Amino acid sequence: MPCALTSNLTLACPLPFSGVTKFCFIEFPNVEALTTSSTGVTGGTLASTKVFRTWTTEPEMISATSSRNSHRENGVADSFTQKVAIKIPGVLQTVSNEIDGQNSRFIIAIKYTDGSYRLYGKDRGLVIKKDEESTGVKQGDFQGYDLEFEGVELSRPI
Repeated sequence: MPCALTSNLTLACPLPFSGVTKFCFIEFPNVEALTTSSTGVTGGTLASTKVFRTWTTEPEMISATSSRNSHRENGVADSFTQKVAIKIPGVLQTVSNEIDGQNSRFIIAIKYTDGSYRLYGKDRGLVIKKDEESTGVKQGDFQGYDLEFEGVELSRPI
């Protein structure tokens, strides 16, 4: 119930907290088709027995960016550099097994704290640019995996 001072005002809803809580990925060649609409991805077909692998972590451990690359003077269409970074706490053999030997491109779906999803690497896939495992030195230092994925796509994440 609004108070008397604000009852006649139309106020916008507050924006949700920033951050990402879930990170799902699959090798680019294992996605046979994606169905999209103006609202995002509505469906898709994966290669037989392939699934998106999921890592859930704290919101402060995942970030994603998309920046426009304009080359209009050369007559080249715009492209977008997409980057996704994730820190996975703890040194776990299951995580290590999923990372090792991955010289592939990836499609990455991330879930924001407001419940919405964005898909990165849809057109060409993202590659691992950083794969670092650290133990930390002092109490409170980060221990785990620090991964960065990057690629140039035809459009912004959907």
